Amino acid sequence: MITTLQNGADASAESRNYRNIRKKYLQYLIPCTLTAVATSLSSFVDSIIVSNLLDASALSIVNLASPVMFVFSTVYTILGVGGSAMYSVNRGNHDRKKADEIFSMAMIIAIVISVFLSVVGVLSSPLLAQLLGRGSGLEVELSSFLKVQAYSALPIIVSCLFAMFLPACGHPVLATVVNMVSNAVNLVFDVIFIKWFKMGVNGAAMATLTGFSVGLIVLLVVYLRRKDDIAQIHFSTGILRHFKEIITTGLPVASTQIGYAIKVSFCNFYAAKFAGESGVLTFAIYMQVMSLISIFLAGVFDTLLPFYSTLKGLNDRKGQTYVIRLSAVILTVVSSVFFLILQLWPQGLAYIFAIDPTAASEVVAPAVRIFSWVLLCRWVYLEIRNILSVLGMKWYSLMISLADGFVLPVLLSVILCPIMGINGLWWALLLTSAVITVTVFIINRVIVKRSGGRYKGFWLIDESSKMLGNLTIDGDLNNISTVTREIEQVCRKNELMMSRAMLVAISVEEMSIIIRDNIGERNLTPIDILIQKRDDEIMVDFCSVGTPLNSVAREHEEDFDNFEMLKRISKSVTYDYVLGMNITRIVLSL
Repeated sequence: MITTLQNGADASAESRNYRNIRKKYLQYLIPCTLTAVATSLSSFVDSIIVSNLLDASALSIVNLASPVMFVFSTVYTILGVGGSAMYSVNRGNHDRKKADEIFSMAMIIAIVISVFLSVVGVLSSPLLAQLLGRGSGLEVELSSFLKVQAYSALPIIVSCLFAMFLPACGHPVLATVVNMVSNAVNLVFDVIFIKWFKMGVNGAAMATLTGFSVGLIVLLVVYLRRKDDIAQIHFSTGILRHFKEIITTGLPVASTQIGYAIKVSFCNFYAAKFAGESGVLTFAIYMQVMSLISIFLAGVFDTLLPFYSTLKGLNDRKGQTYVIRLSAVILTVVSSVFFLILQLWPQGLAYIFAIDPTAASEVVAPAVRIFSWVLLCRWVYLEIRNILSVLGMKWYSLMISLADGFVLPVLLSVILCPIMGINGLWWALLLTSAVITVTVFIINRVIVKRSGGRYKGFWLIDESSKMLGNLTIDGDLNNISTVTREIEQVCRKNELMMSRAMLVAISVEEMSIIIRDNIGERNLTPIDILIQKRDDEIMVDFCSVGTPLNSVAREHEEDFDNFEMLKRISKSVTYDYVLGMNITRIVLSL
C-alpha cells in the first residue's frame, strides 16, 4: 500500500506514483511518433525520390511550393490542436456532449475551408507561381505544380484533422495506421507517376493527392462503423458557440505554420539573392532537417497535448508536471543526438539528395553546422507554447509562434545578410531560437513572481484550486482502512466538518472496493485518487488504466450495496473512459 502524509499549505494527502500515467503516455507516444513518422518522414523520403528520379531543380520546385502546404497545415493545426485540446479538457471534466459538439464544429469548418482553398488555388496558380518563384527561373513549372497541388486541400485537411482527434478519442493506433496508409500510397505513386507515366515533378503533387484521398476513404469507412466509439457529429446551431473557443486555442500553435509560409517564401528569395541556386538548394536542405526532427517533436507534442489537457481538466497538477518533464527528457535526448550527427557529418544530407560533392562541402556543410544548433533549444519554447494555449494565455503563445515563425528570422536576415552574405541567413535562424528561449525564461519568471502563488515553475503549473489529497493506492487495497483514516484526518485539518471528512473517507473506501472487484484479481492496477475542494463542493476522482470498465454501472449487481451507499451520500457519481484510463468522479456537497 502506498500512502504517506506531508505538510502542504495546510495539510494534504500526498503519496503519488506515476505508473498509470507513464504506462499510458508511453503507449500513446509510440503510435503518435509513428504517425509523425508517416507524415514527416514521408515528406523527407518524397523529396529524396523527387531529387533522385528527376534533378535538384525539382527539389527546389517542391520547396518553393511548400508555403501552400503550410497553409493547409495551418488550417488543420488550428482546428486539430484547438479542437482536440478542448475535446480532452471536456472529456476529463466528464462533459461528453460538449466534447462531441467541439469535434463536429471542427470537422464542418475544415470541409468548408478546404473546398474554398481548392477553388482559389486552381484559379490563382499562375499568380502564386510568380510570387513564390520570383527570381528562381522556375515559375512556369511551379505554376503547373501548384495547380495540381490545390486539388489536395480537402483530403489533406480533413484526414489530418481527423487523425489529430483520434488520440484524444482513445485511438492513437488508428491515427498511425491511416497516416501510414496515406503516405505509403503517396510514395508508391511518386514512382508510378514520375517514372512510369513521365509526369515530371507534377507527378509528386498527383501522388500526394492520391495518397491522402485513399487515407480519407479509410477514415470514413472506419468512422461509419465505429462512430459511437470515436465521437458523434451533431448538426445543430448549438455547435456554433464553440467556434471561437476552437480557433483561439489552436491559433497560437497553428500560427507557426502561417509564419513558416512567410519565412519560407522570404528565405527562398534571400537565398537566391545572396547565393543563387545553391542558396535555394541549401535552404531546401534546412527545411528537410526541420522536417526530419519534427517527426519526434510532433510525436511528443501530439502525445503531451491530450494528456496535459485531460489532466488539467481533472486538475491533476502532479500528473501535469510529470508528463511535461517526461516529454522534456525525451526531447532533450533526441535533439542532442540529431545535433551531434549533423555536426560530425554535415555532408550526409547533401549526399542523400544527390547534390554535387563540391557544392556539398563548400555551401551545404558550413550552413548545416550553423543552423543545427537550433535543435538544442527550439523544442523548449515550442513545448511551453502548447501548454500556454491550454492555460488560456493565448496571446503569449501567439507571440512565441509569430516570433519563431517569421518575425525574428526575417528581421535578423535583413540585418545580417548584407553584412555576412548567405551565412547571415543561417545565423538569423539560429539567433531566432536563442533569443526566444532566453526571453521565454525571463517572462515565465515574471509571471510566476506576479501571480501571487497561483503559478509555479518554468512550466507554469496552476496551483489555484485547493487539493486535499493526491495519492496512489495499490489495487489489492490491503490497507484501505489506514488510507481512509489518514484522508479523514487530512480533510479535518483543512477545516472540513467532521461529517464531511467522514463522507470523503467513506467515498474513497467504497469506490476503491468497487473498482478492485470489477477489475478482478488478475488485472489489479494502481488507483490514482485526487481529492479537491471547489466552491461548495468536494470532488473525488478515481483513475485506473485498462479496458473500458464502468465501475458504477447498474449491471454490477455484486457492488449494488456499495453503489447505493455512494448515491445516498453524494450529489453525483459519473464515469468516463479517456486516453485508456477509467475515470470515475464523486461529487459531495460541503
